[in-house]
Amino acid sequence: MTLAARLANQDALDADVARWTGGRDKFQVQGQLRAAGVPCSAVQTPGERVDHDPDTDGLWPTVTHTAMGEVRVDGLPARFSKTPWRIERGAACLGEHNERVFGELLGLSANEVAQLAEEGVI
Repeated sequence: MTLAARLANQDALDADVARWTGGRDKFQVQGQLRAAGVPCSAVQTPGERVDHDPDTDGLWPTVTHTAMGEVRVDGLPARFSKTPWRIERGAACLGEHNERVFGELLGLSANEVAQLAEEGVI
């Protein structure tokens, strides 16, 4: 069949699809088509994608941020069975971990860390 012949039937095909999908829930249509082996996805609102789509489950995890509390953040779009990941907390605020980094990891005394903070170095 030539391309022209295929395109000639496009309007009829669009009308048939519209009739079949018109009274159905978009997720019901998605399920039926996928069950028949048709790769498809319902057109979704941002809220539906984030909160209700099993295909994007875990893509926007909720974490606790020091200044903002509970927030939704971008997760990782790729998931690998042998290298699982998780986001446990929000990003650090500026200087939030200075005492741990300069004190515990770099070995500065509490007085030295306080002096650096007082001088505006950190």
